[in-house]
Amino acid sequence: MKLLILSLVFVFPFLAQATELSWGLNDVTYIMPLPMNASENNLLKLQSAGDKGALVPEAMVMQLPFMDMQHEKNEINAMTRLMAVRIDNCFPLPTPMACQKQVRMVWQPVKATSTDVTTIDAAFHSFYVLTDEEFKNLTTELMAWKKKFQTVEIDNAKTALDIHPFWKKDRDQSPSLKEFNTLITKYAGEKNLSRVTVMVLRRMNDVWGFLGAEVVDGKLVAGPIPRLEGLTSQMFFNQLKDSKGYTGAGIAQPPKTQEANLASFVERATTTASFTEAEVVSSLQSAFAIENPHLFNPESMDCVNCHIAQAAREYLTEKLSASVDQNLFSAFKYANSNYNLENKSAQVFNTHQLRGVGYFGVDLAISQRVINESAVVAEWLSVN
Repeated sequence: MKLLILSLVFVFPFLAQATELSWGLNDVTYIMPLPMNASENNLLKLQSAGDKGALVPEAMVMQLPFMDMQHEKNEINAMTRLMAVRIDNCFPLPTPMACQKQVRMVWQPVKATSTDVTTIDAAFHSFYVLTDEEFKNLTTELMAWKKKFQTVEIDNAKTALDIHPFWKKDRDQSPSLKEFNTLITKYAGEKNLSRVTVMVLRRMNDVWGFLGAEVVDGKLVAGPIPRLEGLTSQMFFNQLKDSKGYTGAGIAQPPKTQEANLASFVERATTTASFTEAEVVSSLQSAFAIENPHLFNPESMDCVNCHIAQAAREYLTEKLSASVDQNLFSAFKYANSNYNLENKSAQVFNTHQLRGVGYFGVDLAISQRVINESAVVAEWLSVN
């Protein structure tokens, strides 16, 4: 495994250090605040529309599986709000070596409790393709928007990815959020929607299902998940007994390759708490590799391994002997001294928290993979 990963490092070299970090992590990944009111708020809805039409047309939404079995489809669709926006200068389509410019959106259902607004543990992502000119115009407008609403100087190198700082105080009532909504809907909509991926919760809330679909002639067509030899869905099991452990856990439809694959680790963790040092090191190398955007991308990594890597890494790190040589991980672990890669999530350890970016209940949930990807994009934009 180490030889293959090392070879990939040379295929995807680190960018040269920017002389000035004009782009920060929060300039490429925009995390929305939880709204003050679940039903009436200023977060974008699925059918919110701009120059390119509705963000996700209702007919496509109705093709998706039930995100939550306790609600009807039309009810859950009305509850769903935009919780994060990401921009990407280099998504590897239509070929692995290509750079497709995109806007990606993360959607979650929100609901009211007796005391607050919370989220349902389900989500889907929508992908929008931009031309080079559109991406250039978008980034120009985003920087102008930032300058307009920034009241204090922000050190991009020291600022970790978080709920966007402009929105923390006034939440969804922030004037800057309303203007951001207008800006982003200029560049995303039905006309350039290319893909939708979905995570749903099933059984006794201990089965997570993943699938993706491409937009073909205005309809969603299930697409293959990377590394699964044509399969279009994948599942992860973990009984709700220990938020820091694995009980009855496993990956349904795991990749057959041993490369950066946590299936054996999960099986081992659910049957015994005992690991050899070699097993801990090997599994931890896999977790680091999965989180490293220089080694794997969304077109080369399966859904479950990507979503469970963070909690697996936390679990394994606790079992790692202090005497283990940290150089064993240097070829696998993403590093970027230009940015603060701190994870602000409340429950990074939680083996039942599979969120990429958004919320787990009322808690902010960001995977390290998303933080690392954001750093790659922010650094590229600062250089270019």
